[in-house]
Amino acid sequence: MKQIDLHVHSTCSDGTDSPAVLVDKAVDKGLAAFALTDHDTTMGVKEALLACENVNKTGHELEVIPGVEISTNYDNTEIHVVGLFIDYNDNEFNSFLNKQLSSRDERNKRVCERFQNIGINITYEDMLKTYGDAVITRAHFADRLVAIGAVGGILVVYGCEILDPKLHVLRC
Repeated sequence: MKQIDLHVHSTCSDGTDSPAVLVDKAVDKGLAAFALTDHDTTMGVKEALLACENVNKTGHELEVIPGVEISTNYDNTEIHVVGLFIDYNDNEFNSFLNKQLSSRDERNKRVCERFQNIGINITYEDMLKTYGDAVITRAHFADRLVAIGAVGGILVVYGCEILDPKLHVLRC
């Protein structure tokens, strides 16, 4: 039975591999298909599709499904909606995603301010410098907190409730 993965992130959001490397890994794992579903962006879809086209020319039969993971709120709870087979060239859809990214940027600035307020030296500029063009997510904050020694490990912060030594709880 062939396997697929319908929820994959690249370095365009909080994944660890570029879209092209994800294609190579999917081939190595023998997947029939995977969906690139980065957070609030389709920035990596074209790269993944091109890489897929190239590997398929060598005899593989991989399908890359254009997708996205959209963050939203429902009943005061953040939820993520995965969209598959999306039209990543649609101007109206991309305008919506750009608004999502702007909202995420504003949230990230507030998170950095909250860290500063409890004595953790993470600035928005530092996050941009460290993570480049990626859509900055909670996973990036967790990584940065570990990197600067503010916490002992990712599991401590991945839910984005951080208890600092002064017993402040910070929710991202």
